[in-house]
Amino acid sequence: SGIALVILNYLPGTHLDGAAMVGLSGKPVVAVTLRHDRLDNFWFTLAHELAHVVLHLTKDATACFLDDLESDIPKSQKEKEADRLAADSLIPPREWNRAGGPDMASDVQVRNLASRVHIHPAIVAGRIRFEKDSYHLFSNLVGSRLIRKLFTTYQSGLVVT
Repeated sequence: SGIALVILNYLPGTHLDGAAMVGLSGKPVVAVTLRHDRLDNFWFTLAHELAHVVLHLTKDATACFLDDLESDIPKSQKEKEADRLAADSLIPPREWNRAGGPDMASDVQVRNLASRVHIHPAIVAGRIRFEKDSYHLFSNLVGSRLIRKLFTTYQSGLVVT
């Protein structure tokens, strides 16, 4: 698709999770900071930024989205749209509702839904945690400390894949 993915070191003093913009080449650029080194956060942030590309950058190439996905500032309509497309792209709404949505209470339920929709259980666990605003749930399933090590040059600065 010609979308550049940039992995950045976490920027101290910020809460930047990701960004989406059109580069000088005219092609989309998506950045992820890996501020939270968890599988659930990585996949949602990436899907959220790609949603901005699909929904917003195709209509306005001058737009730039810098996202703190945990901000207390009320979300704009565009941020809500990107959140919804990201969530629905990762877990189809029909399957989410069929499985009980945020009311799933066991590791088995989380793993069953993940298996059915062919995603990692961390994505399901992360969505439950987010929707319930209860981040102690399913800590064993969110894939802590699994992302940064996948990007071998992450510690030295910038990685473009």
